[in-house]
Amino acid sequence: MISTSLVPAVRNVMRKKYRFLSSRAGLVARPDDLPSARVPAPIGHRILVVGNEYAISWGVRLHALALPGQLARELALRTGLGADVDVVATPGMSITDALASFEGHDLNVYDAVVVLTGVGDAFQLMPPGVWRERVDQLTSALLETSPPTTTITVVGIQPASSINITRTKENGLVDQWAESLNKVTEAALLGQDRLRYLPAPAVPESALDAVDRLRFKSPAVYKAWAVTVARHLVPLLDTAHDDPTPDDPDRKKLTGPLALRRRLAALEGLAIIDSSPEARYTSIVRRARDLFGTEGAVFSLITDTRQWNKAIIGSVSTEVPIEESFCATTIRSIGAFVVEDAWKDSRISFDTEIRFYAGYPVSAPDGTPIGALCIFDGKPRDASSLETTYLRELALMITYQLAHPTSAQGIQAV
Repeated sequence: MISTSLVPAVRNVMRKKYRFLSSRAGLVARPDDLPSARVPAPIGHRILVVGNEYAISWGVRLHALALPGQLARELALRTGLGADVDVVATPGMSITDALASFEGHDLNVYDAVVVLTGVGDAFQLMPPGVWRERVDQLTSALLETSPPTTTITVVGIQPASSINITRTKENGLVDQWAESLNKVTEAALLGQDRLRYLPAPAVPESALDAVDRLRFKSPAVYKAWAVTVARHLVPLLDTAHDDPTPDDPDRKKLTGPLALRRRLAALEGLAIIDSSPEARYTSIVRRARDLFGTEGAVFSLITDTRQWNKAIIGSVSTEVPIEESFCATTIRSIGAFVVEDAWKDSRISFDTEIRFYAGYPVSAPDGTPIGALCIFDGKPRDASSLETTYLRELALMITYQLAHPTSAQGIQAV
């Protein structure tokens, strides 16, 4: 480390150098597809990754090859469940910027949040005292806005020398400064409920090849990171995922006045209620009907008073009162909601011509449940062999379309 008296002057130099490096970052390849990845299954975990550096996925063109895809696969491998990994990443995101990046994202739908940031702060020699204040502000805000079942992990700052574009010396000033900030983070999170510190994963030489020395990062490097992060997360996740009781925290976060306000706000932001039919949604609904061989299928949206159907295949009304809505129950479910025979099911308290129903929640791009993709039939069915994984896949395709109004493509599993 350098003399304390020289730090202000050196800090100014490093800030100028960092701005220059940031201007060159646009030349590095990065994904331009949907910032998420998944391994499909009827039940799974949902993870939010926020930050820059590894979260940006520099060096590859698809998120499936970068940290999101690698992490989703590693989690699924270790839990036997599905995994959804969403990413909010911005080049140059500082610890200060990280807090603002959570705005517009409903943390209630995530089982874990992973924060990856700090290289820029270390490069510009942020004072440890200021860093501690920012860490405290960030983690306090995350604890306040997430449910008690969500774990929050702050990953240590990776050595700047491991990033080719920085051209910094291994174990030099910036690396040493990053390590000092990491010690501050570890101390700040020690013993804190739901907060965890994870040292920056080391990438073994066996994961590197000649290509890695010419570009920012490769799929093999992201896989090495994903393995470490997955090993850290798995013990913190609830791998049981049984059907929750009414008192279960996972169910509580999907119900109640707060959930309703979020849903109505999300619907208003999408401006989709009472809109005209769209072929892109109708085609997904038709695929659901054909895949399961039912009489009909619907993509529904749930307001505070009614179920309004955006896309319909079959003979059903455009809207029904919320008191007579199967889908109003579906959006409060952790996974699929299935009714083999509504005439004999005690959960159904209204008269209906529908006997068989299966629905999966549809979320807005920010993760807020707003409706459902459902299939239905006038005859009862045995649901023991029902592949709700496919229903989930189609529901996720609708979410993709909501996030990309001009796109005709669906999202791909990893």
